[in-house]
Amino acid sequence: MNSDDNDKIDKEKGKMYALTTLFVIGVFVILVIVGIFSMSACFVDMGKHKYYLLEVNKENKEQIISLLEQENKPYCESIYKIEYEQLFPNDKSVKVYCKKEADIKFSISDNEESELANYIFENGETVRR
Repeated sequence: MNSDDNDKIDKEKGKMYALTTLFVIGVFVILVIVGIFSMSACFVDMGKHKYYLLEVNKENKEQIISLLEQENKPYCESIYKIEYEQLFPNDKSVKVYCKKEADIKFSISDNEESELANYIFENGETVRR
């Protein structure tokens, strides 16, 4: 082998090392960017509150009013939606939406069993906002 061949081999090795280094740096940068985006999405979602929402219709209106009366909670006849939010550490904030009257808010303690909260949880939907 002569020195020209050695120079060519050294140049090829140099190019290979440079490309490998650039590739590793590029992959690292992409992983950091993906990590930042996924963490920010996680934090945004954690900032939202979880609500349990139940639309009131002809089929379930009597059952919901019966549960409200049973727990001695206020309600309106024009009820169309009811929701609750689990508060820390052991309360639920309930909101009864009314068409004709002002909306009604009250709380339910986790220290007592609530059939109303269980009914909303089992038959309603979970939303984050």
